[in-house]
Amino acid sequence: MARKILTAIGTLTVLGGSLIVAELWVAARYADSPAILGTPKVHLSNVLTQNDPVLGTHFRPNSESFFASPYGEFNVNYQINEIGLRDSGMISAGDRPPLVIFLGDAFVEGWGLMCEVTFIRVLQRALRVLDYVSIFTRLLNAGMTSYGAAQSYLLGQRLLNNIGAGAIVFVYSSLMPTVDHDYLPRTQSNEDGIAMGLMSGESLNRANDTDAPPTWNERRCTNCCERSLTIEIVMTPIR
Repeated sequence: MARKILTAIGTLTVLGGSLIVAELWVAARYADSPAILGTPKVHLSNVLTQNDPVLGTHFRPNSESFFASPYGEFNVNYQINEIGLRDSGMISAGDRPPLVIFLGDAFVEGWGLMCEVTFIRVLQRALRVLDYVSIFTRLLNAGMTSYGAAQSYLLGQRLLNNIGAGAIVFVYSSLMPTVDHDYLPRTQSNEDGIAMGLMSGESLNRANDTDAPPTWNERRCTNCCERSLTIEIVMTPIR
């Protein structure tokens, strides 16, 4: 019986020691690699976006640039039309087909996708080949990364006033409450409590576009070292 206990203790000791060695090796080997955990704070380039007194930030009209994820996920082209949407150019109102405006966040915008393969363009092409469709409605991409429901609503109002639309489709995302939690306290509201835009002097905080993503080592130490003196002592020479 005693021999079995000693064997078990020895086995656990070897396994524990192996895990510690492996952990230290990974920390040293990947200390400068981008962290893959958590939500990355990635923003579109200032070439493509500009400050907006109502929405906080929005696309810069008539801009174009490739945008590459700092995590190596994609490298796609963004073309912004004359009214600040990630879509092709508008045509004169007299010759324009009925519009359907799609509002939403990165999912509508097409984060990480070339414009031609966003779901709006795919749906547009599918509608145009239907034999029984006689009016070719144009689907307009008004999605914007990091927009909440309030910003989408205000952008929809702006577009209705400026270009009109036959319908609006609002694509809700589960990430929107987090954005609204940051945006709404900075806004002024009407008598019904509906946000009308940012208050004078307010802006939305953006990380510097040149900021590098946190490394694996930085992320790990942020989560662990504050609660473990042992880890701090061991990781200090590695860092």
